[in-house]
Amino acid sequence: MAIVKPLLEQAPSNVVSAEALEITSDVLNGIDGFSKGWLEKTVLQLLKEYPLCVLEKQFFSPIQRHLDGLETPLSDAQRAFWLSLCRKCLISTEAQIKLKAKQLVVVMSFDDVYSYKLPLELLRVKQQGKRALLLENYQGHLLGVDKMITQIGACSIVISGEKKLPSKALNGLSTWLTKVAIPIQITGTIKQIHPELSLLGSGSALANSSDTEVKA
Repeated sequence: MAIVKPLLEQAPSNVVSAEALEITSDVLNGIDGFSKGWLEKTVLQLLKEYPLCVLEKQFFSPIQRHLDGLETPLSDAQRAFWLSLCRKCLISTEAQIKLKAKQLVVVMSFDDVYSYKLPLELLRVKQQGKRALLLENYQGHLLGVDKMITQIGACSIVISGEKKLPSKALNGLSTWLTKVAIPIQITGTIKQIHPELSLLGSGSALANSSDTEVKA
């Protein structure tokens, strides 16, 4: 497999328009062979050298699409292996960022399955100079989140999701979004699955061109 260094010697701007980073094919070979050590080193190095927006669109997403399309005796194991490795690398990178920031962002998901995208959002928040608190696979009452927000003084919320919400959960979330007093950012596939959520408000300092923002 090719080493990462030649790729990293390029300026990140040189690869922004590419469909996928050149290292992706080598990473896929590494996943095929369950090459844990090499893959961890590669992903950690990429996270250190490249903007998260570039890696999300041109590294993590193409690899995930490839793995989701596999139907072999090993495909389930490969997907689980890659998910675990990505989460470990993202959480490790996020933990290394030491902040004294006062602003606190709640990052949460209602999905009942794990994804690499929630740790990715945690890292994004930290890179923006804010502290983050994670609520993963949240299945409880949203009233509890209201009380928690007040208690910890959160300045905003990021809701990340990849799955369609059940009708009851969607109705509850829609009602809740109209009452929350701080900015809320919707990320992930959920914003395409439930575009109606984007009609509940607009605007926040956390927004970027690919995200949907709602503010009550």
